Amino acid sequence: MVKGARGMFSDDIVYKRVRGKLVLAKAPSFDEDRELTEKQKARVRFFQKAVKYADIVEADPDLRALYQTGITLKKYTARHVAMSDYFNAPRIERVDTSKYRGQPGETIIIEATDDFMVDEVSVTIADSLGTELERGVGIKNPRGVDEWIYTATVANSSLPGTKITIAAKDKAGNVTTGERVL
Repeated sequence: MVKGARGMFSDDIVYKRVRGKLVLAKAPSFDEDRELTEKQKARVRFFQKAVKYADIVEADPDLRALYQTGITLKKYTARHVAMSDYFNAPRIERVDTSKYRGQPGETIIIEATDDFMVDEVSVTIADSLGTELERGVGIKNPRGVDEWIYTATVANSSLPGTKITIAAKDKAGNVTTGERVL
């Protein structure tokens, strides 16, 4: 009778699933006349977007299977993993420019992490005057965990003041950017 049940059972009891098991809990209480602050409203909208993203993941068998690979004790369904991914943007941990001297074929190593997975790392190189010299996507290093390799394609004769902009994107579409000036 209660299999798959969830929601309010009475004014003070709620059915919910915790780690796949049905439990009864005390229902939360809210002041009927409360007004949310703008910050609270923004957080509610953000949460609603995460729920919609999780709905998209659940509806797509390939995406659902991918997110199932991230299941842990705390994130026990693909839906939880997807929502967590939506909430958490990737981080750029390290940018190694020691092998970049402004010549085509030289590399920049980027370490980017995420709570689920970094989907793409892009690099933009601009000269000291801000003129974009090149832009491209890094390749995941098959031998390095969380490492991406960007290979320069354009000669840069004026290395001092060169600005390298890194953008790391996760599967949920969150983007984090960082800069390094040489």
